[in-house]
Amino acid sequence: MKNLTTWSLIMTLLSQGSSALGSPNDHPMSLVEAREYMLSLVNRDRMANHLPKLLMDTTASAAGQIHSDEMAQKGYISHWDTSGKKPIQRYTEAGGSDHVSENLCLVSTRVFSTEALAKQSKPTHLFSKDELNDLEKSFMTETPPNDGHRVQILTPEHNKVGFGLSFFVNAQNDGHLAIAQEFLNAYGRYSKLPSSIVRGRVFQVSGTFSPGVNFYSLSIYREPMPKSISKADLNNGPRELAYSDNAIVTYFPTDKNVKTAMVKGAQCFSVQITPDRDWQSGLYYVSVCAVKLKRNDVIEVSTRTTSLN
Repeated sequence: MKNLTTWSLIMTLLSQGSSALGSPNDHPMSLVEAREYMLSLVNRDRMANHLPKLLMDTTASAAGQIHSDEMAQKGYISHWDTSGKKPIQRYTEAGGSDHVSENLCLVSTRVFSTEALAKQSKPTHLFSKDELNDLEKSFMTETPPNDGHRVQILTPEHNKVGFGLSFFVNAQNDGHLAIAQEFLNAYGRYSKLPSSIVRGRVFQVSGTFSPGVNFYSLSIYREPMPKSISKADLNNGPRELAYSDNAIVTYFPTDKNVKTAMVKGAQCFSVQITPDRDWQSGLYYVSVCAVKLKRNDVIEVSTRTTSLN
């Protein structure tokens, strides 16, 4: 079973650059074209390492786009945003239900032959193949132990991905290109999680896994509600991205409030959860782990957030 702290530390390894990327003769791509091109680059690198291709996910792209737009416009790089939210919360609020991991990159300047970038009021979504090639190359040429982006791209369990890509020039003519790669472990369909929970009131987490994947556990973690963070603090270095190592509660298949059943070759599950009276107010992570039967690997397949007042 993957250690949450190790996984989160990988996510905190960020890239920054200050070189001018792109070429005057490189035809600009739209956001849709750039996403498809970046997907082709990621899949090229995975196939070169004998890993299956990823599929594009629109929800992951939407979550990544919100973050890359803000990073480009405000000129910072962090897995936190200025409201204090982290990748899992942003993905949940975008409508996601799988487990997400994030790569980020911010390039501080570039050269591009178009006047459409001048006098921006919001991020531009025009990109060149040259710059995307260079950014993907910078990820894949990382060396251990500072190879978090490369490890993320080559994680075997990932099967979907979304991309946020943004470029912004401020009034001081400082340009920022921001990219967010949002990788998913997508192995099922899950019931909607309530946006808030109440002490003493039962809520249910349920779903149906892909064939060959079975329920292993459901754990709940808590941290304080997010607070606003300044740009200076966001750029001041990594923080601990993991939620607490100690789950408030963990449910296994043998627990009485867990039910599983096979339906047409796929396992369904449901877990009845009642927040105790001593649960503190805060942001709660609901993490579902499953076992892939062929390899007996346990992976996180759904991690979402909810709140308790």
